[in-house]
Amino acid sequence: MKTEEINNIPEGLYEGYYWLSDADKPVVINGSFDGLKLDPDDNPFVIEAQLFDRKNNKSFSVKYTDGRYYAYRYDLTATESNNKKEEVKVQKYCSNQMSDHPWLYFHQYWRAKSDELCEGMDVLQPAEIVFVGFKTTDKR
Repeated sequence: MKTEEINNIPEGLYEGYYWLSDADKPVVINGSFDGLKLDPDDNPFVIEAQLFDRKNNKSFSVKYTDGRYYAYRYDLTATESNNKKEEVKVQKYCSNQMSDHPWLYFHQYWRAKSDELCEGMDVLQPAEIVFVGFKTTDKR
């Protein structure tokens, strides 16, 4: 999977949400979106964002911690290249703030790495967790 650090989210068609520091619940996006500029000096600032561009198979993740943005774009098309040393598991989480979108789906990536405690054999270790959209029921 290709991961890139970013400082904005471009305009596009997304599903997901972003949460501003002065809001009591997130803003849900399900369609056209004007994008987000991630300036750590802005107030209110984006506490968290998870957006998925289904058409281009890209996911955007933003967390604001200690005055700094940790913002990434994940290109999921690169994941489809069938990397043998990587596993993907679907994780779902129930939202308690977005009643119209009760289930958030993520891909949890696991990567094989050599482990000296296991005679140098490869063991799967957790890597990225990437937002891949909403579902309205708990069925995949």
